[in-house]
Amino acid sequence: MRFRGGLPDGRTYAGPTLTREQLERCVMLEAEVGRSADAIDAEETSINAQQAQLERFTREVEVQSQRVDQYSQTSVSRFNGLVDRQRSMVTAFNSRVPAFNARVEGHNTRISQFNTLCGEKPYYESDMQAVRSKLGITP
Repeated sequence: MRFRGGLPDGRTYAGPTLTREQLERCVMLEAEVGRSADAIDAEETSINAQQAQLERFTREVEVQSQRVDQYSQTSVSRFNGLVDRQRSMVTAFNSRVPAFNARVEGHNTRISQFNTLCGEKPYYESDMQAVRSKLGITP
């Protein structure tokens, strides 16, 4: 995802050359995609950490399953508590995945929009400077 590059001033908006209004939309879309990518990266890091925690806990439950004294109600109850906690962790993890996948899908859609509407299309450098200045965006 990238802009093609600026043209020297000529002010002939023929063919695929982006107008200032189109360029403004493209710059806003580019910024939105950047923010979305940052949010997805942060959420992915969090999900990966949660998954690692769940995997560690699952291994602990497996170890503890070998140590349960089936003739002791206390031991069985303690183990059942671990299993309940594991199920809760699995439910919490699984509830995050569809929302995350939807966010990634939306992000990919915006990237496709950018590529279709903006990517590799010429624009005038003076228009880009004006748009970035208007929007308060530094390159």
